[in-house]
Amino acid sequence: MRRGCGGTQRPAGDAPAGPVLARSGRFSRRRPARRSPCRRPRPRPRSRLPERRFGRAIDLGCGTGLAGEVLRGRCGWLGGWDISAGMLRQAEAKGLYDSLEKRDLSQLEIGAERYDLILAADVFIYLGALERIIAWCAGSLAKGGVLAFTVEKGEAPLTLRESRRFAHSAEYLHGLLADAGLAEIRIGEAVLRHDRGEDIAGLVVTAALPQLHREGQGDGEEAVPA
Repeated sequence: MRRGCGGTQRPAGDAPAGPVLARSGRFSRRRPARRSPCRRPRPRPRSRLPERRFGRAIDLGCGTGLAGEVLRGRCGWLGGWDISAGMLRQAEAKGLYDSLEKRDLSQLEIGAERYDLILAADVFIYLGALERIIAWCAGSLAKGGVLAFTVEKGEAPLTLRESRRFAHSAEYLHGLLADAGLAEIRIGEAVLRHDRGEDIAGLVVTAALPQLHREGQGDGEEAVPA
């Protein structure tokens, strides 16, 4: 379905809007659609992460590896995926990642790998409807694993802006995460970047896959979320 700039629509579960990324040539977190000053200030999803060390972490849309510079010391194993081979070469030169792969995030399928942390900083703003990628994240987290990401803040569930970036509402995100079985959902507001002299309001989101435990469990009793 075609979307007009600045228009809104009800999100579809199987419509990740990947073609917007294909036209840009990469899952870029760092290049606005128009060539203009774009400066990013403070918030990152990694700044909202729990104070713990992560065994296995994957950086979705890793770009040149900016997140890796911060995450490396907190992860036993760190992988990065991006659609741009050029960006991956720059990330590889930093020597931060244990694995770097060229992946199209709109086409991910749940595999055998499980991650203690899935990070997506300024990536979902290019995907549109997030049902598919959130389902992948929920299915790829280890028990107790954390998903952290940012999006541009919108009032409607899904809005395509003139910048060719998508905005999402907090209510839409909370519903998706809850429906995917995630808990400890936290959605905070922050300025993601300054673009053409304006603050771009965003949402910093974290959620976790519940860790099952057997405290006080007897025969025939079911595990309950911790």
